[in-house]
Amino acid sequence: AAIGIADLCVKAMEADGCTQQEARDKVWMMDIDGLLTKDRKAGNLDGHKKWYAKDHKDLKTLIEVVKEVKPTCLI
Repeated sequence: AAIGIADLCVKAMEADGCTQQEARDKVWMMDIDGLLTKDRKAGNLDGHKKWYAKDHKDLKTLIEVVKEVKPTCLI
C-alpha cells in the first residue's frame, strides 16, 4: 500500500513539472527494516522499493529518520 501512495505522490509531482526521478528523490520511505537505502544491511529491497531507495546511511527507527531527513509530511 505504501508504494502505491508513493507512486500517486510521484504522479502528482510530475503533473506539477518534476521529472519522475526528481519526484522519487523527494519521497523517503521506511519499512520494517528501517529507511530504504541502496546499500542496506537488512536486505529486503525487492520490487518497487528499489525506486525509492536512497544513497544514505542506514537508519532503523522513525525518530532517527525524522531527525536526519526533516520531512515536511509523514504518510
